[in-house]
This record gives sequence, structure tokens and C-alpha cells, in this order.
Amino acid sequence: MCICAIPLIRGPYISRPMEDIVKEAAYLSDAGSSEIILTAQDTTRYGMDIYGKRMLPELVRELSKLPQIRLIRIMYTYSDGITDELVAEIKNNPKVAHYIDMPVQHGDDSVLLSMKRHDTAEMITDSLVRLRKEIPDIILRTTVMVGFPGETNEAFDNLLKQISIWNFDRLGCFEFSPEEGTEAFEMKGRIRKDISAKRYRQVMALQQGISESKNQGRMQTVTDVTIETISDDGIFYVGRSYGEAPEVDPSIYVAATSEPLEIGRTYPIRIVDCSAYDLTGVTES
Repeated sequence: MCICAIPLIRGPYISRPMEDIVKEAAYLSDAGSSEIILTAQDTTRYGMDIYGKRMLPELVRELSKLPQIRLIRIMYTYSDGITDELVAEIKNNPKVAHYIDMPVQHGDDSVLLSMKRHDTAEMITDSLVRLRKEIPDIILRTTVMVGFPGETNEAFDNLLKQISIWNFDRLGCFEFSPEEGTEAFEMKGRIRKDISAKRYRQVMALQQGISESKNQGRMQTVTDVTIETISDDGIFYVGRSYGEAPEVDPSIYVAATSEPLEIGRTYPIRIVDCSAYDLTGVTES
């Protein structure tokens, strides 16, 4: 299965016309791509500049009309753009993965404000509650940053608290790295590297337990897995379900219980073992 990422913007922050995106997707699907990943700094704002309203749901509907497209994956959404229309499209369109990447960045409102984010911890919580209520099997991924200038001990504690509340299936963490020429480079309250590194370890230790619990919840469930390769030791097939984005998420290791599996084909797989970061399954007869 071929996978292609399609950016929704051109230039700095200018939305591409919908017909251009659909045309590119049609070209890619004719060339063999069956999974389309929609990307932008904030995909939920697609269309605001050239159409005057959020157009991501309509774009997804148009893309899903392409017969060769099997799966549409939406990445990089902000919580304030999780509208009822978008939730309904993800829920009801069989070609849209029940998967959202929502890079929340932080869990403390003062830090979010310093980052010039429009959302708050409460807004993020509300969006996650609504998504899980409407789409119970949705897989949610995020990224957070520690060590941003001005991140006090209290602000970091708020981040840890919110990570526990939000309960993301997957979470990546980054330490703030000052880049010359950026606004953040000039900000006061720079955090020492050793403190930032310690906070990073605390976040990842907390998320490890959450991820393992989430993977435990998928035990004995059956999910469609597309086989992509064979493990280095030659024992397992390796693939992804709707819940694993390429390159950023762990894979699913598959043991064939009868005949050999074909690379590129999709099979129903029962999840029978897991760790914090990996899932193992067997073919379902």
C-alpha cells in the first residue's frame, strides 16, 4: 500500500484551492497511493483564508469520492477546530481513519498563551470528551513541549495533571530548543537544560503507563491490519491498522496462523499481546 502526505497550504500560510488538492490526490491515487495523509500547521483551519470558513469536512468528502483512496488520515488539528461537522465526518465517512493527531503543546494556560496558542486546557479537554463520546474507538495522538521559557514548576505540574486527564493513546515530548531569529529566542525565563531534561523524563514515564493501559484495552480486539514488511528477525510480519500513522506510531507485529501473508494486503488481526509501545497479533481465521 502506497501512502502520500498532501499539504493543505502553499507558501507560508495560504490554503490551496480544493480543486488543486483533489486533483493531486487523484493523480497520486492513479499512481498507486491508497492512503492519503492531510497535513498543515493546523488542518482544521483549512479554507478560512480563501473560502471564509472551515472547509476540512467538505474537502474530506470530496477526497473520499476517489475510488482508489482507501483511507484518509487527518493530522495536526487544533482543539478549537474540532467542530461538530468535522466529528460527524470522521464518525460517518468509512474512508476516514478514526484517528486524530492533536498537538496540544502544553497543559498550562499561561504557557499556551506564551506560545500564542488559541486553545486552553479546558477547550482541549472538551474536544477530547466529544471525540471519544461520538467515536469510541478513536485513537488520539499528541505532542507536548517542556522547558518553554517561563515554564514554572507549577506550570509543569499542570502539564502532568492534564496529561493524566487527557489520557492520549500516543504522546511525543520535545524539549524547547531556542532557535535564533524566533520570537521565543528572545523570551525571558529560559529553563536550564538539566531541568528541561528531567521534565522530559517525567512526562515520558507518565505516558508510558498510559500507553500501556491503552494498549491493554485493545487486547483480544480484531482490527484490519495492512502488512507492510517482515521483521528483521524474519519471525513476524509488520503492519499498521487505522490507529497507527506511518513513521510516528509503533507498528503491529503479526504472526500468521496458517498460510503466508502478502505484503500490501489487509487482514483481520486479533491483538494478543502488548507492551507500552508495541502490539502483537495473530491472523483471525
